[in-house]
Amino acid sequence: MRDHTNPLTQQRRIGGRLRWWRKQRCLSQAELARRVGVTQSTLSHYEYGEREPKLTIFLALLEALDVEMATILGP
Repeated sequence: MRDHTNPLTQQRRIGGRLRWWRKQRCLSQAELARRVGVTQSTLSHYEYGEREPKLTIFLALLEALDVEMATILGP
């Protein structure tokens, strides 16, 4: 049984959703990173749940990917 309340699990799930939407938009990590003002390495850490973006970066990611916050944070 999965623990959906574990912060690390949630961070990885959110990162996976960011990665999925990036690919749906046919963006490379480098291009999305450039659009939101972070390095490709930092974006990779976000996508693999190794780091959590600051709110301003998270909002920029949502805008660049043209997705709603609920879509990324959902169940």
